[in-house]
Amino acid sequence: MKFNYFKYLKTEDWKIRKKELLNEANHICSECGGKAILLHHISYDNLGYEILNLDVIALCKSCHDLMHEDKITGYEDYDLGYGEKYGEW
Repeated sequence: MKFNYFKYLKTEDWKIRKKELLNEANHICSECGGKAILLHHISYDNLGYEILNLDVIALCKSCHDLMHEDKITGYEDYDLGYGEKYGEW
């Protein structure tokens, strides 16, 4: 089942999970040790139930921007099999 990844990032579920994960990371960037303010998905296997350093990493803005230098387009719609929680958007 497809859903829109960018819409997921605007949900209250994601906002709560993001806050929890940044707190778990002590707001420390996993790349440079600076102040992490963003999370970067490295896996979509547990979307909605992300696990720090398995599904997402905490990053400062500079390191997050570097992660997106070679941006892949078209990943906003994935068939990730999470319809039971997020359904079709």
